[in-house]
Amino acid sequence: MKKSSQIIFTLFTLSLAHFSTSASIIPTGLTVTGSIELGHGVAITPGTTQSDTIFSGNNNGFISNLAVTGDTTTDITFTNTNDALGFNTNISSTSVANNTLAYDFGMQLDNTHATDSFLVSFSFDYYHLVSAFVTGYSRSNISLFDSDGEFAFSDRKSDVDYGNSIDGVNTNNFGGVLEDAGVFNFSYTVLAGETINFNGFAEAFFGFSGGHNIIEQQSTGILSISDIRQIKIGQPPVDIPEPSSLIVFLTLLTFFMRIQSKRI
Repeated sequence: MKKSSQIIFTLFTLSLAHFSTSASIIPTGLTVTGSIELGHGVAITPGTTQSDTIFSGNNNGFISNLAVTGDTTTDITFTNTNDALGFNTNISSTSVANNTLAYDFGMQLDNTHATDSFLVSFSFDYYHLVSAFVTGYSRSNISLFDSDGEFAFSDRKSDVDYGNSIDGVNTNNFGGVLEDAGVFNFSYTVLAGETINFNGFAEAFFGFSGGHNIIEQQSTGILSISDIRQIKIGQPPVDIPEPSSLIVFLTLLTFFMRIQSKRI
């Protein structure tokens, strides 16, 4: 749990530095909607403990052994770029069966302006860890995709019996701890009258531990808008004014404090 807290604090610090330099108010004519929810086909078996948090804008949801409580986190209209969405998962299992956990998330961009376009840039900060010892496996897969297909992913599998893999490539190692962290940056130009959707998922597969050793998995992801530029016909892109860094700091601090207080 200590390592998990350190991970959250590190991601919080990185996100704060990012938001404080590039957060901006979403302008009139552009609507951004964010959603995150428990995925389909999830199943955990006896011997598994799950304690997760998801958020979209100012709404927070809590998931414990697939029981969902808290706020609605789907179809949330964002007003500022610090209205991010994300997830934080913590799984520990001695299950002898196969388990599946997933979160689906995404954003929709609607440009209702008659003539102007918007260049919208995004950042997705992520971390995930898998571990398996003695027997069994633990796999974590994070992916982003749109109408053109998958454009970013990170896949880690620790498998004592059949071998580890990184992004689908066998490493010729068996079991132990595997982890990955990074930032995916991408952008879309939303033309006047256009709607753009993109989505992502965070999946966890684990089990067959033999009932006596612990399989663990942790993952954290924060999807945010890093920049918005309004493009007027015949003029260069115009940056949208930034809000106070203090507002961004307090918003993120409140969210991470709520995560920690929920777990105590």
